Amino acid sequence: NDYYQLILDNNDGGAWKITRQSCWLDKEKTKCLWPERFPVKELRRIEASPEVGPVKFASQYELEAVRPEDGLASEEEIQWFDGRVAMQLMPRYRLFTAIDLASPLQPVHGDFCAVVTGGIDNDARVDVLSLKVGKYTNDELVDLIFAIDKIYEGKMKFLIQKDHFAHSVDPLIRKRMAKEYRYINFELTPISTRESKAAKIKGLQGFFRLGLIRFVRDIGHK
Repeated sequence: NDYYQLILDNNDGGAWKITRQSCWLDKEKTKCLWPERFPVKELRRIEASPEVGPVKFASQYELEAVRPEDGLASEEEIQWFDGRVAMQLMPRYRLFTAIDLASPLQPVHGDFCAVVTGGIDNDARVDVLSLKVGKYTNDELVDLIFAIDKIYEGKMKFLIQKDHFAHSVDPLIRKRMAKEYRYINFELTPISTRESKAAKIKGLQGFFRLGLIRFVRDIGHK
């Protein structure tokens, strides 16, 4: 049981004196409460870390939880930018393409596969450059991977979740690389069982609120 929340919900009579203090002393978030232990630089690092992230940081450090019912992002929080800016930032980007494979076990018409290409800037902001969602065969998906790699001149890193669906794509990529004498930088990433997929998606809320995710205006998709 969450006894802390129970006290907060049933303290109308004032039986408990409740003190809430954020890790910040000012609204601009430039002065920290405990500079010896958590200076501003360290707080920024924690907020941007994959272990904590903006949502957990808002709840556990700032005591301003992001409500689940608020959704992933409001229309105002979705940021767009000109594709010409992306071209200028290209030398600074750490490029990646994340692939959410379709499940062949999905009934009737099958499942969708999502292919998201983006660049991570020096300030940890993620710029989404391309978004493709479709029902691809394994061969079509491999063709798409090689086409994306060609566009970005071999500087792309492909991230594919390591599950039993990925095992059917892995040998096709390797066979194609051997045939074309061409290297594709791809990684089969392990799937964390500590959080559900929905919880992981919710974890992006804070990134949208901080403006750390934006989309190129003329984004490629189909």
